[in-house]
Amino acid sequence: MTIISRDLQHLPKLFPCQRYRWLAAPVLSGRTSRPIAAPRNIAEIAWNLGYDCCDGVIAAVRIWKELFEHCRPDLVVTDFGLAGAAVARGMQIRCLRIGTGYTCPPASNILVSMSRDDELPPRSIGDQVLEHLNLALRVANLVDGNNWADLIVDDESTLLATTSSLDPYRHARPQARYNGVWFATSGQLARWQNAAEHLTFGYLKPFRHFAALCDSLQRMSVCMALFGDAALQQSIPQRYSSHVSWQSSPVDMRTIQSQCRFAICNANHGTTARLLSLGIPILAIPLYFEQSLTAQQIHERGWGITCDPNQPAHFATAIEVLLHDGKFAAQCAIEADRMMEISRDPLKRACDWFDRHTLF
Repeated sequence: MTIISRDLQHLPKLFPCQRYRWLAAPVLSGRTSRPIAAPRNIAEIAWNLGYDCCDGVIAAVRIWKELFEHCRPDLVVTDFGLAGAAVARGMQIRCLRIGTGYTCPPASNILVSMSRDDELPPRSIGDQVLEHLNLALRVANLVDGNNWADLIVDDESTLLATTSSLDPYRHARPQARYNGVWFATSGQLARWQNAAEHLTFGYLKPFRHFAALCDSLQRMSVCMALFGDAALQQSIPQRYSSHVSWQSSPVDMRTIQSQCRFAICNANHGTTARLLSLGIPILAIPLYFEQSLTAQQIHERGWGITCDPNQPAHFATAIEVLLHDGKFAAQCAIEADRMMEISRDPLKRACDWFDRHTLF
């Protein structure tokens, strides 16, 4: 098996080099001069990642073709990989797609929006991205596509590793079969500096008003066991050391289930799904657009409270409500039961799906 990835730094943890070959995937600039603040579909997401530049798309398609000619795969498994999947199709290589929904839209002749009521203009970003991809395919002497259905992996060959509640396209595929989400079953016990009145767990990325969050927790006698990257650890003010306990390695979230009234995260898909599976309410502080979609569901479905990272004055109120209003735990318990009904063993279900789809 050959792993083609933009991020080669973390591959050794998952795929030992003794057994797998690693190759670097082409990276578009992602520096469009006209970014779309709230992308509505796969084309607008791609636009923000550099597909606005036709020359860049041509170069990426050429590199993908060279990579596939080098490894000669019988099957390509992709996550987002718009160019990679298009090249695989153009070279008549079987392709499977796996994702959480955000970058796995329904296969359709026309673009499907993540908003139920959204109407795309006659001349949309999608037309331009489609033109750039098709031109790049023709330059590479590959079969181009007449419409988006020709360039997106079909629904039957797509594994949706999510739930309907967390799928931005759920309105457009009411009959979709969701695999559910599988989680790591290892990790250390969460540890807190002192036995405060209230405990919480945080899994966060650094953000401007992180100190204000720490201040709000301390004023309300809440101790937080915190995990994240090195930059976050360095941003913890010393004056909050008694209420913020840094975790040296990932935490097994099952160990916080009976101790925390709520948890804090950026509303990334995996952490949100894990907390919901355990019935733990969420204080969501989204930093990116994809996270804001998940945070919107957290708010609308009563799983917790969403705070704008740039409005720190709201942190204390949100913490107060989550500590004392039991309705959030009740709604999370309902979602945990529903997730269990989807699949008691999502990982096995996913492996079985791959076994069925990789028979040649």
